[in-house]
Amino acid sequence: MTNKISDTGVQYLADALQNNKVLTILELSYNQIGNNGMQYLSDTLKENKTLLELNLKGNPGSYCTIVSAAIQIRNDKTLTILKLSMNQIGHIGTKYLSDLLQTNQMITMMDLSGNHIGDTGAQHLANALQNNITFTELNLWHNEISHIGVQYLADMLRNNTAITSIDLSKNQIRDSGAKYLGDALQNNKTLTKLILDSYYYDDDHADKKTNIISDIGAQFLADALQKNQALTKLSLESHQIGDIGAQHFAAALQNNKVMNFFLVI
Repeated sequence: MTNKISDTGVQYLADALQNNKVLTILELSYNQIGNNGMQYLSDTLKENKTLLELNLKGNPGSYCTIVSAAIQIRNDKTLTILKLSMNQIGHIGTKYLSDLLQTNQMITMMDLSGNHIGDTGAQHLANALQNNITFTELNLWHNEISHIGVQYLADMLRNNTAITSIDLSKNQIRDSGAKYLGDALQNNKTLTKLILDSYYYDDDHADKKTNIISDIGAQFLADALQKNQALTKLSLESHQIGDIGAQHFAAALQNNKVMNFFLVI
């Protein structure tokens, strides 16, 4: 038998927790709490500072993971890596995480792969990381990010002096997105690894939902490598880069003295 607490029941609990100074552990796993209930709890956590552990496993709300993570981030001062892949947190959950990153200076790596955060989620993260000096690694594999979201991230890279690795594989990045990244790399001095792999692309079954960069985008990135002296790994697997793109990269690598891993297949 399991309880059947819904969003309405959680609202009652959230109201009670507003001023509670004693409760440290709350077990709400395997109920029927949705995203509205998660919002009640997240609002409460802004006031309640004594709750140390919140278990929301097995609830249908896609933001359950975020609220549980928020408790962990707030109370565990040794937590540096946050792995939240494949949780469908979307851009709303990403906004909540981004707000936490604004004040948290301990998290150094976050894996948000496969979470459908989209361009809006990318914007939230870019805003949060603009001046963060401790966060170094971001995995955004398979998140439906287009050139719009990439522009936000590229603008962030112009100012950020801490991030060393970004994985943007299997998104929706085209040549215009490559241009934004290339422009940002011209002066960025800290990013050492950029992964832009496409996955499963072929001439007969082009996956329109994944990165597709051509010789045009390759030139934007190659031009950046002429000046950039920080990036050591660039991966561009399964794109539409041909002989002309290869020529651009060959010329760039003649002058680049730091690149030690370059993949174009």
